[in-house]
Amino acid sequence: MALLFTESFDGILTGAKKWTTWRSSNTIGPEHGRDGTNGLFTGSATGIKDIATRSITPATNRVIVGCWVYATNTQRDPDDGFIRLVSTGGQSINVLWSESSLAQLEVFGSGVSRTVIGPQGIGQRQTWVFVELMWEPGVAYEVRANGVTIASGASSGSGTPSVYAIRQGGDLGGSGAAFRVDNIYVLDTSGSVNNDFLGPVTVTPLQPDGAGNRTELTPSEAAANWELVSDGDDDTYVEGDEGEGDLYTFEDTGITEPILGVVQYWRAFDSLGGAITGRAIARSGGNDYDGNTVVLPASLAPAHAQPWDVDPDTSDLWDPTDLDAAEFGVEFA
Repeated sequence: MALLFTESFDGILTGAKKWTTWRSSNTIGPEHGRDGTNGLFTGSATGIKDIATRSITPATNRVIVGCWVYATNTQRDPDDGFIRLVSTGGQSINVLWSESSLAQLEVFGSGVSRTVIGPQGIGQRQTWVFVELMWEPGVAYEVRANGVTIASGASSGSGTPSVYAIRQGGDLGGSGAAFRVDNIYVLDTSGSVNNDFLGPVTVTPLQPDGAGNRTELTPSEAAANWELVSDGDDDTYVEGDEGEGDLYTFEDTGITEPILGVVQYWRAFDSLGGAITGRAIARSGGNDYDGNTVVLPASLAPAHAQPWDVDPDTSDLWDPTDLDAAEFGVEFA
């Protein structure tokens, strides 16, 4: 495993469907991303708030996060953090806009004194910048902006990074920065691909657009299975028993460049509470492949993330044509 999580703020999977927590009734949508016009956070609650968090289970103690960020105002709270990692040992590291400069960034955390980093302009408000953070608790950290290292050194702490968070430090939309975030990736450093800084990336959301090679699950109403699982409505769904599953075709990527990886999101729960298991499945090159088996929760929970770093049929980076022809789905095991 290398890729752990991606987010394009596309509005396809909103709220808790993709994140572990998303504060209050706020909804993640396209207006929060690179094509949006709004600041990411609004509201009147006071105090430090982890607005959005995602639990991660990396295979290594070294984790790398990258995202596009854009501050829509000139305010800043010392506890803001558009990138925040928290370890199983309870320590953290954060990257945010600088308090002393309107055009620089800061880093601070366990064993890392609050430091203004990077040249003037790299943290300019109202300008998109791609920021990446590598952290291995107790060993090292590194911050890059637009592919250039702007800070690095040793860090204290222990354990494994287990939470990625976006934090707003003061009154939401008040004393802290109002900012937008998009095209997030989180990876560990295992394996031979996607195990290092990726640099500025684009995350392209794709939805099911047709039935695939398997249609075994029962729809909740009179509609095609693939339509019910991609309409963003939890009141419509498909269900089944052990051994049953669906595969779906997906929208074409519309690109020609090699694809760094695919992350498939799926949500399911065991309505009988019997700890049934499930797994993502993929079909490529006419062959079927199983993803990681997980125990399903007893009620709806955040989506499972299944990375397909390479085409399982070729063990190479995904070719856009092969990805366009591939199918993805879920099987109860």
